[in-house]
Amino acid sequence: MRFEMELRNMRVSVIMDVLAQAGAKPTGERSAEGEGWQASLIELESAKVGSIMSIRRDSLVIEGDDETLVTSIYNFVRKNMIRGGG
Repeated sequence: MRFEMELRNMRVSVIMDVLAQAGAKPTGERSAEGEGWQASLIELESAKVGSIMSIRRDSLVIEGDDETLVTSIYNFVRKNMIRGGG
């Protein structure tokens, strides 16, 4: 089972902290592994906003063999990555 989510304007340290809260241990600066699952953060091309501003984008990939486990981890991470505007 594999899930991918695009994250915009999130610091790597924040993403890695949420993965740690989900039970993962870091295996690199942009990767982590939990029991039965792993996650990697892939840097994407920045999104352009107008002609002078760009927004950082990353793809978070969460995968493992147990569909129930990986779905649960994905839902936890997705819930914890939601930020209110304002």
